Order: sequence, then structure tokens, then C-alpha cells
Amino acid sequence: MPLLVLVFAGLLPLYYVWTCDALPLTDFPNHIARISILKAYGASAFYRKYFFVDYFNGYLPIPDIVFDLFTVKLLPFMSAEAAGRLFLSLYVLLSILSVLLLAEETGADREIVLLGFLPALYGLFFNMALLNFIFSIPFFVLSLVIFMRYEKTGRLLYGSILVALAVMVYLSHLFSFFMLAVTLLSYAAMSRVKRKRILLVIALVCTTVVLAYLSGNVFSFRNYPNGLDYKLHLLPLYFFSYPVNYLDYGTGMIILALFIVGLLWYAAVSPVVNRKLALLGIFFFLLYLALPFSGVSGTLIDARALPFVLLMLLVSFGRSRQASRAVPVMLFIIVLSIKAYGSFSYYSAFQGNFPKILECMDKVDDGSVLLPVCSMDESNINPYTHVWGYEVLRKKIVVPYLFAGREQPLKFRSSLFAPSGLWGYAAAYDEPPVFWEKMRNTYDYVLLIGDNSRLKRELGDIGREVCDSGISVLYRVEREDGRHSVPDGARGAVDE
Repeated sequence: MPLLVLVFAGLLPLYYVWTCDALPLTDFPNHIARISILKAYGASAFYRKYFFVDYFNGYLPIPDIVFDLFTVKLLPFMSAEAAGRLFLSLYVLLSILSVLLLAEETGADREIVLLGFLPALYGLFFNMALLNFIFSIPFFVLSLVIFMRYEKTGRLLYGSILVALAVMVYLSHLFSFFMLAVTLLSYAAMSRVKRKRILLVIALVCTTVVLAYLSGNVFSFRNYPNGLDYKLHLLPLYFFSYPVNYLDYGTGMIILALFIVGLLWYAAVSPVVNRKLALLGIFFFLLYLALPFSGVSGTLIDARALPFVLLMLLVSFGRSRQASRAVPVMLFIIVLSIKAYGSFSYYSAFQGNFPKILECMDKVDDGSVLLPVCSMDESNINPYTHVWGYEVLRKKIVVPYLFAGREQPLKFRSSLFAPSGLWGYAAAYDEPPVFWEKMRNTYDYVLLIGDNSRLKRELGDIGREVCDSGISVLYRVEREDGRHSVPDGARGAVDE
């Protein structure tokens, strides 16, 4: 298959990114909501009452801020939403370019490498809109390309570019920075080249810094240890069948099996061009198995190793005879076709539901504090979890689940009282009276997305229903004396 055709196929899903009224990418509305607040922050007394801005944790710049840095610079010229869509498009373009450059550098089969990487390019992390992490992947790949060229030539120019790219990886995502340090350290050690000692030292220092940071950050999250069988069970969801509500687990297993057969066939009929990268791919897969399962806690630290596994394995093998390439090419195309059908269904369903949610969100007053609750069927919740972010683009409102905190430049001055993010799944709502009193004193509105009759009854005790669109219900919170609630010491003028 011609390379240009494959590149076009890789860019084709961007049609959805630019034509849909709203994107069903889980975290995307939350990210652009934060950016819109940063844009309005200086002129808004309302936002300054709730937030402050700080791009540093102590003396180090915050990692995971490349999206903020990129979009804030564009806000004078375009909306936060358009900047977010452009960011996604650049991620795709850079990913395709960097993967092709790495394949060229290693002598791998460029067409098969790109065809094999496309399912991961538009996989779990893209659909969840983990924007900083996905953008770190092309920077990681470009860093590896430059490192390999530096290893061959020893030119100072390549070393300088490598340092700059490593900084971009750090600003994109800390886990990827850790993976880059491990990769450079391991690759240089396996090369046994004395003049790479300085790179070994840099890699060791980077690894030490990251581990020190992780010890007080990522590992402080709740992790859930599971057996290897559960890790293997999750693979089709992580790689291929997300969103799960449009590609069920059985379909995910089928396309995972097809993909693995294609990958094994490719490895069996192709010459090994880089054993070091193959060993790194195996090591990263073992790292995935060794890390505690963290999907429930939301960190997904273990799953973040998987794109690096796939990438390393794909670029480890070279071009084989045309007839031998036909099998993996055919299987990879089948996988991509099934994913394309699932994505079309996913985007179409969301576009049908979004106007119904927007109907209720539009009734929220400007300058309000909103509690969003998702209580849809668990398999369908992902695209709607942060959909309230689109209302932040239109009005000045605050929600407790905004991405604002230690890992973001936008930080709450004091955290809003909020129930668990999974409150909508609770079997019973037997919170004490003080809980409901805090709800009254904190929120102006509660937006319930989905259908939960028990929760509707409970919310009806503290608020008045002002909108029911079928898929969402909006409650205006009332004090016991019937007055609309005013958050304790927080609500003020919307603008100066």
C-alpha cells in the first residue's frame, strides 16, 4: 500500500475533530474549560475569587502543561475550543511524522509501522483526551530519532536538539519523560560506547528526579493491585475497543487477536533491524504487567506503557518480501476498518445526545456554582463525564471537578465541597444532614446526566427541577427558606 495513501488514512479521522459540534472525548471539555478560565482570569473578579494561577510546583515547572502553554498563546487569535481541536490535529500530524522518521532511522518497514501504530494513535488515550500525555509520544519518538543520529555521528547539534526535545517531553508528561530517560539509559548501555557516558549520567539524573517526584505524587494515588490475568483482560480495551459501548469486549478480543497475528507474522517473516528496541519493547510490556492497576483511580499509569511497547516492537523489524507483507497489511486494515465503524457510531450517538444536555445546561445562570453528576449506564458514561465544560466556554460558572490543582497552572484557592466523582453510581444516598446542608451552601445548580430515579428524589429535597430534557435534569438548589442558595463567602460579582 503506497505510503501517501496510509498517511491520508491516518489523517482522515480528523474530519470528525473539525466537523462535530462537540467532541465525545472524555476530558476534552474539561481541558478547554480550564483554558477559557485562564483567558478570562485577569478581567474576572468571579474567577479570581475561586482560583489563582501558578505554573510551578516549588522550583520546578509543572509537567503536563504543554497544552496550556500552546493554547493560551493562541487564545488572542481563536477560541479555546478551536485551539483544542488544533492541538489534537498537531498531535496526529506529529505522531505520523515522528513514527515515519523512526522507521526510516531504524530501517523498519515504514508502511507496516504506520499501519500498525494507527490503532494506538486513535486509541484509549485519544478518546479519553489525555492531551498532554498523547502529545508527549511524538516528542518521545523524535527524541529517540535524534539520539540515534547523535550516536552515529557524535555531532553536538544533535545533542542540543535532544536536550530541547527532552524538555518538551517533560513539559508534556512526566511518565513519558521517565520512559525517555529509561530508553536512553538502556540504549546507550547496550551500545557500549564510551562517549555516551554523559548521556548515561543525564539519563540517570532524569530517572532519579522523576522517581523522587513520583514517590510523592503518582504513587500517592490509590492503586488497585490485580493479577496478570486481569492485566491481559484489559488489553483489548486499552488498545482497540475503546469506546467500549460501541465496540464490545468480544469484538475487542477479535481485533486484538487479528492484530497480534499480524504483528507476529510481520516479526516472523522480517529481518531484525534493531534488537535493542525489541528488548525495550519487551521490557516496557513487563513494566505494564508489574505496575499496579490504576484505572479506577484515574491515573492509568500502568496502561501508559503500552503505546511504547507497540512502537518499539513495530520498528524492530525491517522490510520483507512483498508477498510476506500482504498478511499483516490485510489484518491491520481489517482492525482499522472495525475501529472506524465503531468511531462513526460513537461520534454519531454523542451528536444526538449533546443538544439534549445543552438544553438544560443553558438554563444555568451566569456566575453560578454547578455540581455535575453523571449517572448513565457505566459503559456509556465516558463521553459525558465532563460535558459541562462546554458550558464554561459560554458562561462564567465553576464546578468542583475542573482540572485545577497541583498538576495544572489553574489552582483552587480552597477546594469546593463535593461528593465523590462516582457519586452517581451509589446504591444508596444516606448521607447525613450536614452533607445536604453543605450542598445547599455550596451550589446553585445540580446537573444530573442520565437516569437515576433514587438520586432524582434526593435532589428534589434540596432543589427545584427547572429542566428535564430526557437525558439530563437540572435542579436549582434552594435553601430551606426558599431562597436561591449563595455559596458561603464565595459568590460575588461576575465581572469588575
